[in-house]
Amino acid sequence: MKLILALSTLIMCVVCFVQPASGDVFLCDYLGYDYTHPNPRDFTTPGQFYEAVGDVPEISSAAVDTDYDNNWYTFHLISGTLTSADTIGGVFAFYHYDGVGDDAGTFHIYEDPFLGGTAADFGTFPPNVTAPSTFNDGSLLLGATFTSLQVMVNLTNWTASLNGTLQFYCGEGWGSLPCYEGWTFAGMGVAQPGIPDGYLWQIDGEVYVEEIATQNSSWGDVKQMFR
Repeated sequence: MKLILALSTLIMCVVCFVQPASGDVFLCDYLGYDYTHPNPRDFTTPGQFYEAVGDVPEISSAAVDTDYDNNWYTFHLISGTLTSADTIGGVFAFYHYDGVGDDAGTFHIYEDPFLGGTAADFGTFPPNVTAPSTFNDGSLLLGATFTSLQVMVNLTNWTASLNGTLQFYCGEGWGSLPCYEGWTFAGMGVAQPGIPDGYLWQIDGEVYVEEIATQNSSWGDVKQMFR
């Protein structure tokens, strides 16, 4: 019963991707495609990982220096190990990934120059010769580990909600971030025409820090950096 109540609460929170509130601190948005590995379209087998690759169309210039006129910005997401998989009423499936140390899931953003760099190529049926390799072959701009990651799938219309928390720990732009912990990772996955063969959904979302009353006294300084 506790599991059902917890999952029901999670459905209410993440079944729809909600844009961050105006007072939240925006870091970046992401747009790409996802897949499971090593088995395609399999969330439930032990040892499975959820992965995604794509573009980072916008990064907050107040947080990290970027040069979109001369560089591509891409991301590579890989989950931790699958820890649970449950279905509620045949409508929603809940998948939770977790890990510590080398098993922790990661979200990395890369900067790759137009001149001398490699254009990203999704290919088909990932992992393949171009994905994820052409999405993570630039300089690591920001690196984060997931402290949690959940995927909620609507089994009736085959859409998904992504919800997690990130802790940044490395990358050339890491030192300029206003804070390293507590970043929200949120987005939606939609099955639509044009998705390359072998991928699950087109995923679209954002990374941001929520403005909440329990933040410590330095939160005002953080907000001021983004005004």
